[in-house]
Amino acid sequence: MLSPKLTEIRILSCEKLKVLPNYIYKLTSLQELTIEGSPGIVSFPEKGLPINLTFLEIENLRICRSVFEWGLQRLTSLRQLMVGGRSSDVVSFPQVPSSLTGLEISDFPNLESLSSIDRDHTSLEDLFLFNCPKLKSFPDKGLPSSLLALGIIACPLLQHRCKKDKGQYWPMIIHIPSIHIC
Repeated sequence: MLSPKLTEIRILSCEKLKVLPNYIYKLTSLQELTIEGSPGIVSFPEKGLPINLTFLEIENLRICRSVFEWGLQRLTSLRQLMVGGRSSDVVSFPQVPSSLTGLEISDFPNLESLSSIDRDHTSLEDLFLFNCPKLKSFPDKGLPSSLLALGIIACPLLQHRCKKDKGQYWPMIIHIPSIHIC
């Protein structure tokens, strides 16, 4: 059993790990969780992750869709979320907590929409999108006015719509102090 006083867990390149312990949600002191390069994980605990997480990084797992199904929005203390997919079944990004200040989304080959991230996320300051070749639209309501940094890299459809002075989304992002598109 893991110590209930743990504040950080990093699971890196554990190729044979199949499941996280079901009691992980009881680790109320846990603030940071990184799970990266562990393709053997087939599911997440039924009761989800600890509600007090402030930082969550999930990279290179085959189960990104199941992570979304138990509801990220219940992690009301979450400030930073980094999700790298390689999951071909995710087309629209799910609801995320309004507490987020930073969000990084990468490597979702069929992601088309960020419909759940809109003006209501007034805490969001940094949004970075990497390698989502089918990503083509921002939310209908627009992006949060609180954004201070926006990065769009290897997302050609969205990049085209965000071209300076020409793109359909340029008026929506012009207020953001730091914009990096390539």
